[in-house]
Amino acid sequence: MIGLRSLRLLALAFVAVLATYSGVWMYYIHAQESANARGFEHEFKPSDLAAVVTAVRPGGVATHAGLREGDRILAIDGQPLDSYDRLLDAFGRTPPGRSLSLQVAGPAGARTIIFPVTRNRDNAQTPPGGESPSSRVLATVLTGYPLIFLAVASAVLLQRPGDRDAWVMALAFGGLIASAPLLPIEAQMPSPLRRFMVPVWVFLISTMPAALYDFFAVFPAASAVDRRVPWLKRVLGGAAVAAGTITAGICFAFGDSEGLWWMAEHVSTVTAAWILRSYSISCVLLAFASLITNAFGDPGTRRKTRVILAGAVLGFGPIMTLQVLLALRGTRQPEEIVPFWVWALAAMAISLVPLSVAYAVVKHRVMELPVLLRRSARYLLVRRGAVTVAVLLGVVVTFIFAGVLSRLFTDVGEGAQRADDQAGALFGGVLATAGPRLWRPAQERIDRAFFRGAYDARRILERLARDSHAATDRDALASGIETALEAALQPEALYVYLRAQDASPRLVAAGADADALAGVPLPLSSPGLVELTKRGHPLVITPHDLGPGGTFEVCAALRPELLVPMLGRSGDLEGLLVLAMRLSEEPYSSEDRALVGAAAAQAGLTLENIRLAEAMARQLDAGRRRARELEIAKAVQAKLLPQAAPILTTLDYAGRCIQARSIGGDYFDFISVGEGRFAFVLADISGKGISAALLMASLQASLRAQYTVAPADVRAVLCTVNRVFYGSTATNHYATLFFGVYDETTRVLQYANCGHLPPILRRSTGRLDRLQPTATVIGLFDEWDCRTAETTLAPGDTLVVFSDGASEAVNAADEEFGEERLAAIVDGQSQAGAAALLDAIVAAVTRHGGTQQYDDLTLIVAQGR
Repeated sequence: MIGLRSLRLLALAFVAVLATYSGVWMYYIHAQESANARGFEHEFKPSDLAAVVTAVRPGGVATHAGLREGDRILAIDGQPLDSYDRLLDAFGRTPPGRSLSLQVAGPAGARTIIFPVTRNRDNAQTPPGGESPSSRVLATVLTGYPLIFLAVASAVLLQRPGDRDAWVMALAFGGLIASAPLLPIEAQMPSPLRRFMVPVWVFLISTMPAALYDFFAVFPAASAVDRRVPWLKRVLGGAAVAAGTITAGICFAFGDSEGLWWMAEHVSTVTAAWILRSYSISCVLLAFASLITNAFGDPGTRRKTRVILAGAVLGFGPIMTLQVLLALRGTRQPEEIVPFWVWALAAMAISLVPLSVAYAVVKHRVMELPVLLRRSARYLLVRRGAVTVAVLLGVVVTFIFAGVLSRLFTDVGEGAQRADDQAGALFGGVLATAGPRLWRPAQERIDRAFFRGAYDARRILERLARDSHAATDRDALASGIETALEAALQPEALYVYLRAQDASPRLVAAGADADALAGVPLPLSSPGLVELTKRGHPLVITPHDLGPGGTFEVCAALRPELLVPMLGRSGDLEGLLVLAMRLSEEPYSSEDRALVGAAAAQAGLTLENIRLAEAMARQLDAGRRRARELEIAKAVQAKLLPQAAPILTTLDYAGRCIQARSIGGDYFDFISVGEGRFAFVLADISGKGISAALLMASLQASLRAQYTVAPADVRAVLCTVNRVFYGSTATNHYATLFFGVYDETTRVLQYANCGHLPPILRRSTGRLDRLQPTATVIGLFDEWDCRTAETTLAPGDTLVVFSDGASEAVNAADEEFGEERLAAIVDGQSQAGAAALLDAIVAAVTRHGGTQQYDDLTLIVAQGR
């Protein structure tokens, strides 16, 4: 399956080849008048290395030179005719005024003929009084014959490289370009150019009949012929492409049309001609049969087909009639049976074919002929009238001005005449540039006077784009958009979709049809909406887009013809306008799309503002609720911390917890566990915020429960707490914990350090000890055990248990407070009392960390007395 990017490159290459072919043909056909005259027709025989003269034009240069029908040209200027290229170069590239020496063998015997090289214009039979101006204009226009085909084929193919119909149409139009004669001007081209032009011509002319049938068999809908024999277009197309490719390859190998002469020698000429004629006629008849059956088929297809049928009849009819007359008269020269202007107009009429299908191919919908003419007239007379008039006026002034100057200076040289032409062209260019500015003020008056409906629609849409920013309510904005668009464009149906307020990735209906379309949401992730968001501008939808597997299949139930995205500043899709076909059956013009797009752009910004305001209001409301909930949680957590502590005779102690957030995971507790026994605990739960606070509450509840069950067995208490904590939390949650039981009678402290920072114990002698871990953290392992250790708290001894919020507090330079500073404060103020020492530590840590606290700060200070 070829990707879209590859198809675009392929389309670009095809258009480049077609444009190059057209440009070369127009250049050489325009220069044909000044090309070398030949005055005879021939057939080349590659096997004999000779050119056989098949016809000699009476009164031409060949007749005067003595060339006769049946003569065989064997050599030119003493050089054998070893290739067709030599014959073409001799008659096409030899400068005028020279003569060619032809060695000829024929009914009159072998002889040498001196063939004078002259220009075509020197041998043309000009009517008395010279060539008429109308003939000159027609001849000039005729040389631009490929332009309309090239323009339509290029525009459609480059716009829709993934559309099969676009490729078939481009191939058909390329064949119509190639139907203009190439072989008569082949001799004028240099050899490398022949190698390009002839194979392209052969391929295009070979595939054109099949491409025409293929295109009209399925566009704008499958015809009765195609429904009966759907395989026929593939068979004809495949055979045509294969034959065209082989023939083009042979011509490329030979480098010119000698390949055709070589094939003529190896294939029965009569059989080949019969096959080609039957193939061409059959394809043309099938194409017309497809158009006719669609034109008289069901109403929907009928309306879409008749304009194409009219264009095909008016386009092909004159030239086909002329071809029949030429066949009946047995001649190839149309000038022999009709005046020049008749066959020129017949050739120009083919341009009606691309004109009649251009709009249909781009939109995949065809209007009735009167509507098309009305839209075209308005386009030419009003929207582009000023530019057209200015350009035409400039062209006329150019010719008049240059003609007047040339008559005034009839005796001057060619350089002065060229300057006259340039002066006229400059004056005409100035008028063409200034014309639109001079006519622009009049365009609005013309619109208002003669096209009031379009004028009013434009005003409505402009006002909608201007006023959309003032809307403060989604429903009011949707209602205003509906009212304005229905009044301006009068679609059969109009739907407004807005981004869902519940933050789900979808669009929901708004406005008058919201209830009816509640079951037709549009997911933002659908390929169509993703593509539309990327494009960011109104997009005309085709039936193919809405079909099964189509890009916009999700919108099929809405029958859209125009989708208009409403984007916010960030490029997100805030809403969507879905417009069905207009009641007038006119398409949405580029002006309509531009105005609706401008209104949608403003509405998109407004919708984004409204959505952000709604989100902010919801966030503020949620924030207020969350703040209230946090206040309650903070109060509850504060209640979990010790509210009163037992008074001990031999121990002075104090504790404090300062949370980094409203609530946190640090925890300390004091509790009496029996006569003369006192327990204290400090724990640090992994994580922060609500989750850590909930785990802290769970841990505290578990510890308090175990105090009453086994108050004398620290190890048993902690093993049970670990098992409960492990079973009720995720595997990534744990707690470090210091648990100590102080016996006031013996002054012995039995403790367990479960992965916590070693507390600092300053002896009255000044020695600093650290109470190292005796077990790993709580809640991380199912199989867990711990041991306990003992120490004494003699009079004057100071114990400081701290969380990492103290030791790891950092300042602006990212420097930690550190345990050394903490130990220095303990050592320096050991006689200050437990509460005073705790205040000093908190003050020092706060000064070090500044206003920003990154972690919970929890401390217990105990001093023997």
